[in-house]
Amino acid sequence: FLNRYTAEAPKWLNEGLAEYFEGWRMTPEGTLVEKRTNLFDLKLLQGCLNDGKFLRPRELVAFTRDEFDDFKKNHPELHPYLHYATAWSLLWFSLESSEDKRDRARVLEYLKRLCSVGENARFEVKDWDDFEARWKKAVLALTAEPVEAVDYVLLAGGYQEDDDWEAAAKLFEGALAKDPKLAGARFELGYC
Repeated sequence: FLNRYTAEAPKWLNEGLAEYFEGWRMTPEGTLVEKRTNLFDLKLLQGCLNDGKFLRPRELVAFTRDEFDDFKKNHPELHPYLHYATAWSLLWFSLESSEDKRDRARVLEYLKRLCSVGENARFEVKDWDDFEARWKKAVLALTAEPVEAVDYVLLAGGYQEDDDWEAAAKLFEGALAKDPKLAGARFELGYC
């Protein structure tokens, strides 16, 4: 969508949408089975919120492309992947879990404005304190536990990228307990 209709989407939106769709469960043919959260992003973000070391959505949506790309360098006190998880959660909350229909409408309107005015479009929230309080409550209420073998693998992949080999190995073991013939799980477990 972004490549076709606008080349000026901010990096947080582009990556947030990528993370949003990564959590979905699909058939091999590409049919949607279930809209699901991105387990690694959710688990990471919940930990950061509970520790009080998180990125506020109002700060995220103000990032330039360079600020998004340089997040790790500019925010060494925060988890280096937190901006991706926050981008995912902002979209997931607005599109899937908010009880306020205006949150979903805000994202859709923002996409329309991006197509018409490009980089001058702004993700506008009138009361950021209220929005962020509802966002935080919704994120903390979500379940971040794997259920199926593929959940374990997806979550393990996040821990691998985070260089947490012990956590990744335990998750690959969990995947194999659910499905001993799961392709690639033994290799990844051995790698960990």
